[in-house]
Formats: sequence, C-alpha cells, structure tokens
Amino acid sequence: MHASLTRVAFAFVLAASPALAFGQGSTGGTIGKQGKSVSGGDERATDAKPVAPKPHPGTTRTISGTWNWNANCGTIGPQAASFMLTQVLANSFNGRFVGPNTWGTIVNGKISGDQLSFDRTGGPLGISEHWKARLIGEANSTRMAGSTVGAIQCSFTASR
Repeated sequence: MHASLTRVAFAFVLAASPALAFGQGSTGGTIGKQGKSVSGGDERATDAKPVAPKPHPGTTRTISGTWNWNANCGTIGPQAASFMLTQVLANSFNGRFVGPNTWGTIVNGKISGDQLSFDRTGGPLGISEHWKARLIGEANSTRMAGSTVGAIQCSFTASR
C-alpha cells in the first residue's frame, strides 16, 4: 500500500505542476558536452584571427578616396597636396586636386591591373599634365608611386 500511495502522490505532483515534468529544456538549455569530435575529443575554438581572403588576379582595385601626395619636381622643388578620386567604373575614375596652391580637374582616369593614369587639366594658365602610377598593395590599394609628364616633370608618391 505504501508504494501505491507514493505513486499517487507522485502523479498528483506531476499533474499539478506540468512545468516541473517538462521543465528540462523548456528554457532553451542544452544538456551534454558540446563541440565533441567523432573521436570523442573536445574541439575548442582557437583564438586565431580571421584571415581576409586574398583577391583573385584581375580583381577590381578600389581607388576612391582622398590621396595625399608628395612630389619631387626638379627645379621647382618639392610639392605636396591632395587629390580626391571617384571610381565610376571598374576601370575608370575622375576627381579633383584639393589643398592650398593646387588646381585642376582629373579626367580620363584609367585603371589597368596595378597601373593607373589620368590627366590633370585647368589651373590659372590652362596647364595640362599626364600622371601615371603603379598601385602598391592588394585590391584596396593604399599607396601609389609614379611620375608626371607635362610642363614640369615630377616623380610622386601618394597614400590614403
């Protein structure tokens, strides 16, 4: 009789409190060891930093932004300012020179692999220069180095 009374009492507790009977897992908890491998070992995540995928050859380079440049222009000495480039297609861009004592609009901007070129037009005397450079780095290049051809010959570097 004692066993029957215990079963009735247990059934009563379960009926009166369904949350107790089905509480396991009802709050979204997990039972058991997580992250086990097939061999039974514990596979823990490492602290390794994610590695950005390298672009495939021929991937479009992005050059939009403000570039600060320094140039060595022979007889007129060092020059420095900025230009702002806006990439309009995968292989073309335009822009303008900005900063003190600078002038010009950037037209005919072209990108081919790691090479770029553009024409600087305008200014107080209507001067025109052709700039060409090699992009240094991966698809999101942050440096370039090159030269200018026009009334004044210069070598330059630029970074953003």
